[in-house]
Amino acid sequence: MRIVLAAVLLLGTRAWAVSQDAFSTFVQKNTGITGTPNTTRKACICHNGPLDHYAGWVVLDFNPPGQPAYFECVVPQWAADGQETIEQGCVDKGGTFDVLGK
Repeated sequence: MRIVLAAVLLLGTRAWAVSQDAFSTFVQKNTGITGTPNTTRKACICHNGPLDHYAGWVVLDFNPPGQPAYFECVVPQWAADGQETIEQGCVDKGGTFDVLGK
């Protein structure tokens, strides 16, 4: 009986230890949100801050490393020639965002 209890405790403890890659894969499969704007499938709109009312893509962010993951609305900006110049995060700039439906 003690061996069974120890095995259950050990397996239960290991089940909570998930790698960053495994967590990213789980989120992608269940929400369509990835870690890069090129592959994510959710659009968002930023509220408040300097990016208020700008649209972007929802990504799963692990920055800085070692900190909890969070969702970010990445807003691209383009130059006059149509080339993307920079991507800014709505949450990083002090705003909030809503995920847009289909």
